[in-house]
Amino acid sequence: MQVRGTCITPRKKLYKMITTKKRITWNFHNPDTLLKWKGVHTVCEESLCPNRLECSQLKTATFLIGGKYCTRNCLFCNVQHGKSDPISAFKDIEKNEILEAVKTLDLQFAVITSVNRDDDAESLALHFHEICEELNHMNIGVELLIPDFHVKKYLLDIIAKASPKVIAHNLETVKRLSDEIRPQASYEKSLKVLQHYALHYPKIKVKSGFMVGLGETEEEILMTIKDLKNSGIHILTIGQYLQPGKHQTSVVKHYSDDFFLNIKDSAIKMGIKHVESGYFIRSSYKAGLYE
Repeated sequence: MQVRGTCITPRKKLYKMITTKKRITWNFHNPDTLLKWKGVHTVCEESLCPNRLECSQLKTATFLIGGKYCTRNCLFCNVQHGKSDPISAFKDIEKNEILEAVKTLDLQFAVITSVNRDDDAESLALHFHEICEELNHMNIGVELLIPDFHVKKYLLDIIAKASPKVIAHNLETVKRLSDEIRPQASYEKSLKVLQHYALHYPKIKVKSGFMVGLGETEEEILMTIKDLKNSGIHILTIGQYLQPGKHQTSVVKHYSDDFFLNIKDSAIKMGIKHVESGYFIRSSYKAGLYE
Protein backbone atom coordinates (compact mmCIF):
# COMPACT_ATOMS: atom_id res chain seq x y z
CA MET A 1 0.00 0.00 0.00
CA GLN A 2 1.12 3.53 -0.71
CA VAL A 3 0.23 6.51 1.44
CA ARG A 4 0.50 9.76 -0.46
CA GLY A 5 1.17 13.23 0.87
CA THR A 6 1.88 16.62 -0.60
CA CYS A 7 5.19 18.35 0.04
CA ILE A 8 5.01 22.13 -0.39
CA THR A 9 6.56 25.34 0.74
CA PRO A 10 4.49 26.92 3.53
CA ARG A 11 1.00 27.96 2.38
CA LYS A 12 1.89 28.07 -1.32
CA LYS A 13 0.23 26.00 -4.01
CA LEU A 14 3.42 25.10 -5.85
CA TYR A 15 4.10 21.54 -4.87
CA LYS A 16 5.28 18.13 -5.99
CA MET A 17 3.82 14.79 -5.01
CA ILE A 18 5.99 12.42 -3.04
CA THR A 19 5.21 8.81 -2.23
CA THR A 20 5.83 7.23 1.15
CA LYS A 21 5.47 3.49 1.52
CA LYS A 22 4.69 1.24 4.43
CA ARG A 23 4.59 -2.46 3.70
CA ILE A 24 1.42 -4.00 5.08
CA THR A 25 -0.63 -7.11 4.45
CA TRP A 26 -4.35 -6.56 4.45
CA ASN A 27 -7.10 -8.06 2.35
CA PHE A 28 -10.38 -6.20 2.56
CA HIS A 29 -12.13 -9.00 0.66
CA ASN A 30 -11.13 -11.61 3.24
CA PRO A 31 -13.89 -11.97 5.84
CA ASP A 32 -11.32 -13.06 8.44
CA THR A 33 -9.64 -9.65 8.35
CA LEU A 34 -12.48 -7.38 7.26
CA LEU A 35 -13.04 -4.48 9.66
CA LYS A 36 -16.16 -3.16 8.02
CA TRP A 37 -19.23 -4.54 9.73
CA LYS A 38 -22.65 -4.04 8.18
CA GLY A 39 -23.71 -0.45 8.94
CA VAL A 40 -20.96 0.32 11.46
CA HIS A 41 -18.00 2.39 10.34
CA THR A 42 -14.47 1.61 11.48
CA VAL A 43 -11.79 4.26 11.30
CA CYS A 44 -9.36 1.44 10.46
CA GLU A 45 -11.15 0.66 7.21
CA GLU A 46 -12.53 4.04 6.21
CA SER A 47 -9.21 5.86 6.56
CA LEU A 48 -7.19 2.95 5.08
CA CYS A 49 -5.02 3.26 8.17
CA PRO A 50 -1.47 2.01 7.50
CA ASN A 51 -1.35 0.35 10.93
CA ARG A 52 -4.52 -1.67 10.67
CA LEU A 53 -2.77 -5.03 10.29
CA GLU A 54 -0.78 -4.50 13.49
CA CYS A 55 -3.86 -3.46 15.44
CA SER A 56 -5.89 -6.31 13.98
CA GLN A 57 -3.27 -8.79 15.13
CA LEU A 58 -3.63 -7.30 18.60
CA LYS A 59 -7.40 -7.89 18.39
CA THR A 60 -8.10 -4.15 18.40
CA ALA A 61 -10.34 -1.98 16.21
CA THR A 62 -11.62 1.60 16.22
CA PHE A 63 -15.34 2.22 15.66
CA LEU A 64 -16.97 5.50 14.63
CA ILE A 65 -20.32 6.47 16.15
CA GLY A 66 -22.68 9.42 15.91
CA GLY A 67 -23.67 9.01 12.29
CA LYS A 68 -21.99 9.87 9.00
CA TYR A 69 -21.79 13.65 9.18
CA CYS A 70 -19.78 15.96 11.45
CA THR A 71 -21.04 19.35 12.56
CA ARG A 72 -17.51 20.75 12.42
CA ASN A 73 -15.26 21.32 9.45
CA CYS A 74 -11.62 20.85 10.50
CA LEU A 75 -9.16 21.43 7.68
CA PHE A 76 -7.23 18.18 8.18
CA CYS A 77 -10.20 15.81 8.33
CA ASN A 78 -11.92 13.90 5.52
CA VAL A 79 -15.15 13.15 7.41
CA GLN A 80 -18.17 14.66 5.66
CA HIS A 81 -19.52 17.92 7.07
CA GLY A 82 -23.25 18.42 7.36
CA LYS A 83 -26.46 17.77 9.23
CA SER A 84 -27.28 14.24 10.34
CA ASP A 85 -30.38 12.54 11.72
CA PRO A 86 -30.84 12.71 15.50
CA ILE A 87 -28.68 10.17 17.31
CA SER A 88 -31.82 8.61 18.77
CA ALA A 89 -32.74 7.47 15.24
CA PHE A 90 -29.79 5.10 14.91
CA LYS A 91 -27.97 4.74 18.25
CA ASP A 92 -29.37 1.28 19.00
CA ILE A 93 -28.34 0.07 15.55
CA GLU A 94 -24.81 1.41 16.01
CA LYS A 95 -24.51 -0.04 19.51
CA ASN A 96 -25.83 -3.48 18.62
CA GLU A 97 -23.70 -3.80 15.50
CA ILE A 98 -20.55 -2.77 17.37
CA LEU A 99 -21.26 -5.35 20.06
CA GLU A 100 -21.89 -8.00 17.42
CA ALA A 101 -18.70 -7.06 15.54
CA VAL A 102 -16.59 -7.18 18.71
CA LYS A 103 -17.97 -10.61 19.58
CA THR A 104 -17.75 -12.09 16.08
CA LEU A 105 -14.27 -10.74 15.37
CA ASP A 106 -13.12 -11.86 18.84
CA LEU A 107 -11.70 -8.45 19.66
CA GLN A 108 -10.05 -7.81 23.00
CA PHE A 109 -9.93 -4.02 22.88
CA ALA A 110 -12.20 -1.47 21.21
CA VAL A 111 -11.68 2.22 20.60
CA ILE A 112 -14.93 4.12 20.25
CA THR A 113 -14.73 7.53 18.61
CA SER A 114 -17.25 9.80 16.94
CA VAL A 115 -18.00 12.67 14.69
CA ASN A 116 -18.72 15.94 16.47
CA ARG A 117 -22.42 16.39 17.15
CA ASP A 118 -22.73 19.90 18.51
CA ASP A 119 -26.44 19.69 17.64
CA ASP A 120 -26.98 16.62 19.84
CA ALA A 121 -24.10 16.63 22.34
CA GLU A 122 -25.88 15.11 25.33
CA SER A 123 -27.21 12.22 23.25
CA LEU A 124 -23.68 11.62 21.95
CA ALA A 125 -22.23 11.52 25.47
CA LEU A 126 -24.91 9.04 26.55
CA HIS A 127 -24.24 6.99 23.42
CA PHE A 128 -20.55 6.71 24.35
CA HIS A 129 -21.56 5.77 27.90
CA GLU A 130 -23.99 3.03 26.93
CA ILE A 131 -21.65 1.36 24.44
CA CYS A 132 -18.79 1.45 26.93
CA GLU A 133 -20.89 -0.12 29.67
CA GLU A 134 -21.95 -2.95 27.35
CA LEU A 135 -18.34 -3.60 26.34
CA ASN A 136 -17.29 -3.57 29.97
CA HIS A 137 -19.85 -6.28 30.68
CA MET A 138 -18.23 -8.34 27.90
CA ASN A 139 -14.79 -7.85 29.52
CA ILE A 140 -13.57 -5.88 26.50
CA GLY A 141 -11.04 -3.12 27.15
CA VAL A 142 -12.34 0.26 26.01
CA GLU A 143 -10.81 3.56 24.98
CA LEU A 144 -13.21 6.44 24.33
CA LEU A 145 -11.76 8.98 21.91
CA ILE A 146 -14.07 11.95 22.35
CA PRO A 147 -14.78 15.46 21.05
CA ASP A 148 -14.38 18.41 23.41
CA PHE A 149 -18.12 18.72 24.22
CA HIS A 150 -17.27 22.44 24.65
CA VAL A 151 -15.89 21.44 28.08
CA LYS A 152 -19.39 21.00 29.51
CA LYS A 153 -18.42 19.14 32.63
CA TYR A 154 -21.67 17.24 33.07
CA LEU A 155 -21.17 15.76 29.59
CA LEU A 156 -17.54 14.92 30.30
CA ASP A 157 -18.68 13.23 33.52
CA ILE A 158 -21.23 11.10 31.64
CA ILE A 159 -18.32 9.75 29.59
CA ALA A 160 -16.11 9.03 32.61
CA LYS A 161 -18.83 7.34 34.65
CA ALA A 162 -18.94 4.54 32.08
CA SER A 163 -15.46 3.57 33.41
CA PRO A 164 -13.43 3.15 30.22
CA LYS A 165 -9.79 2.12 30.57
CA VAL A 166 -8.69 5.20 28.61
CA ILE A 167 -10.25 8.55 27.71
CA ALA A 168 -8.58 10.24 24.76
CA HIS A 169 -9.03 13.67 23.28
CA ASN A 170 -6.66 14.94 20.61
CA LEU A 171 -5.05 18.36 20.64
CA GLU A 172 -4.31 17.84 16.91
CA THR A 173 -1.83 20.71 16.37
CA VAL A 174 0.20 23.43 18.04
CA LYS A 175 -1.42 26.48 19.62
CA ARG A 176 -0.54 28.95 16.85
CA LEU A 177 -2.18 26.82 14.15
CA SER A 178 -5.16 25.58 16.14
CA ASP A 179 -7.66 28.29 15.21
CA GLU A 180 -6.85 27.87 11.52
CA ILE A 181 -6.80 24.06 11.44
CA ARG A 182 -9.69 23.52 13.90
CA PRO A 183 -11.81 26.67 13.50
CA GLN A 184 -14.70 25.38 15.62
CA ALA A 185 -12.48 24.00 18.37
CA SER A 186 -9.92 25.50 20.74
CA TYR A 187 -6.44 24.61 21.97
CA GLU A 188 -7.35 25.83 25.47
CA LYS A 189 -10.63 23.89 25.54
CA SER A 190 -8.87 20.70 24.58
CA LEU A 191 -6.36 21.12 27.39
CA LYS A 192 -9.21 21.75 29.84
CA VAL A 193 -10.90 18.49 28.78
CA LEU A 194 -7.71 16.56 29.52
CA GLN A 195 -7.16 18.41 32.79
CA HIS A 196 -10.69 17.61 33.93
CA TYR A 197 -10.18 13.88 33.56
CA ALA A 198 -6.66 13.86 35.01
CA LEU A 199 -7.85 15.76 38.08
CA HIS A 200 -11.20 14.13 38.78
CA TYR A 201 -10.79 10.57 37.45
CA PRO A 202 -7.31 9.37 38.45
CA LYS A 203 -8.16 5.69 37.78
CA ILE A 204 -8.72 6.40 34.08
CA LYS A 205 -5.70 6.86 31.82
CA VAL A 206 -5.79 10.14 29.88
CA LYS A 207 -4.48 10.24 26.33
CA SER A 208 -3.93 12.84 23.62
CA GLY A 209 -2.20 13.21 20.29
CA PHE A 210 -1.21 15.68 17.64
CA MET A 211 0.05 15.81 14.07
CA VAL A 212 3.19 17.41 12.68
CA GLY A 213 3.75 18.70 9.19
CA LEU A 214 1.23 21.55 9.25
CA GLY A 215 3.76 24.38 9.51
CA GLU A 216 4.74 24.21 13.18
CA THR A 217 8.26 24.84 14.48
CA GLU A 218 10.22 22.39 16.61
CA GLU A 219 10.02 24.86 19.49
CA GLU A 220 6.21 24.86 19.17
CA ILE A 221 6.16 21.06 19.15
CA LEU A 222 8.13 20.93 22.40
CA MET A 223 5.83 23.54 23.95
CA THR A 224 2.79 21.48 22.91
CA ILE A 225 4.26 18.40 24.58
CA LYS A 226 4.93 20.46 27.71
CA ASP A 227 1.32 21.73 27.73
CA LEU A 228 0.04 18.17 27.40
CA LYS A 229 2.30 16.95 30.18
CA ASN A 230 1.05 19.76 32.44
CA SER A 231 -2.53 18.79 31.62
CA GLY A 232 -1.89 15.39 33.20
CA ILE A 233 -1.90 12.98 30.26
CA HIS A 234 -0.44 9.48 30.54
CA ILE A 235 -0.29 8.53 26.84
CA LEU A 236 0.80 10.60 23.82
CA THR A 237 0.76 9.89 20.09
CA ILE A 238 2.61 11.98 17.49
CA GLY A 239 2.33 11.32 13.76
CA GLN A 240 2.91 12.86 10.36
CA TYR A 241 -0.03 14.70 8.81
CA LEU A 242 -0.87 13.37 5.34
CA GLN A 243 -3.38 15.26 3.22
CA PRO A 244 -6.42 12.96 2.85
CA GLY A 245 -7.95 14.81 -0.12
CA LYS A 246 -7.74 17.88 -2.29
CA HIS A 247 -10.14 19.83 -0.08
CA GLN A 248 -8.01 19.46 3.06
CA THR A 249 -5.05 21.61 4.04
CA SER A 250 -1.73 20.79 2.40
CA VAL A 251 1.31 19.22 4.01
CA VAL A 252 3.98 21.80 4.77
CA LYS A 253 6.76 19.44 5.87
CA HIS A 254 7.55 15.74 6.00
CA TYR A 255 9.59 14.74 9.04
CA SER A 256 12.30 12.07 9.18
CA ASP A 257 12.34 8.92 11.29
CA ASP A 258 15.15 10.45 13.35
CA PHE A 259 12.97 13.43 14.17
CA PHE A 260 10.20 11.21 15.52
CA LEU A 261 12.66 9.24 17.63
CA ASN A 262 14.17 12.44 19.04
CA ILE A 263 10.79 14.00 19.82
CA LYS A 264 9.69 10.77 21.55
CA ASP A 265 12.80 10.91 23.70
CA SER A 266 12.03 14.54 24.59
CA ALA A 267 8.45 13.67 25.59
CA ILE A 268 9.59 10.80 27.80
CA LYS A 269 12.17 13.04 29.45
CA MET A 270 9.37 15.52 30.20
CA GLY A 271 7.63 12.75 32.14
CA ILE A 272 5.01 11.33 29.77
CA LYS A 273 5.03 7.60 30.47
CA HIS A 274 3.82 6.14 27.17
CA VAL A 275 4.73 7.81 23.86
CA GLU A 276 4.18 6.56 20.31
CA SER A 277 5.93 8.80 17.78
CA GLY A 278 6.46 7.99 14.13
CA TYR A 279 5.61 8.90 10.57
CA PHE A 280 2.66 6.50 10.39
CA ILE A 281 1.50 6.75 14.00
CA ARG A 282 -2.20 7.47 14.36
CA SER A 283 -4.22 8.23 17.46
CA SER A 284 -5.39 4.68 18.17
CA TYR A 285 -2.16 2.90 17.28
CA LYS A 286 -1.85 -0.24 19.44
CA ALA A 287 -4.36 1.31 21.82
CA GLY A 288 -4.88 -1.79 23.93
CA LEU A 289 -1.24 -1.95 24.98
CA TYR A 290 -1.59 1.07 27.25
CA GLU A 291 -4.88 0.39 29.02
